[in-house]
Amino acid sequence: MNCERCGESFDNSRQAGKPRRFCSERCRSAEEKRRAKIRLREWQDKQRKEETGLEWHEEKCKTCGSIFPRYKDVEGRQGWRKYCSEECSDKARAYKKVEPSVRKCIQCGVDFVSIKGKICSDSCKRARREDKSFRGHPISREEFKALEELQEGCCKICGEEKPLVVDHCHKEGQVRGLLCSQCNSGLGMFYDNIAFLSAAIEYLKE
Repeated sequence: MNCERCGESFDNSRQAGKPRRFCSERCRSAEEKRRAKIRLREWQDKQRKEETGLEWHEEKCKTCGSIFPRYKDVEGRQGWRKYCSEECSDKARAYKKVEPSVRKCIQCGVDFVSIKGKICSDSCKRARREDKSFRGHPISREEFKALEELQEGCCKICGEEKPLVVDHCHKEGQVRGLLCSQCNSGLGMFYDNIAFLSAAIEYLKE
């Protein structure tokens, strides 16, 4: 008997049960997956027809709205089309193209020309990051700079030189120092609980 998947002949002699249709478990599994994909595509086509009224081979041009064959060969390759013609495709690309415009920097307020940027320069980007580091905390930019110099730009826990953020006591609101994002998040995950942190240290020592 020949396998329904690969066509190779195999011994189909069995003492009981239904006759085998595939030569191996691999062929049986591959055929089941193929048929499942077909059923899924049929269901998707049915849903699409109910929602849009279009058959599986039809598409509505996103530019002019005309109905056209969705499937075609492109230089020997096969693919789906979104537009009925090259003209409509060019119009869509031209519409999506964004021209540079004058914008106002959200950090310093200076006007600058950009396509979608909100910050005018690298110095403003750095200042923006620094503002986020102590925003919402009872600390000024000068105090932040002083702490950063005192710690030599390094995290107070891991000692690595990374971008720093303000660490504070959630109960009293008091600033404790500057930490990197990883160490600050780690303390937050342990709820600033010394017992939890001690238990974690003992666990790592095991």
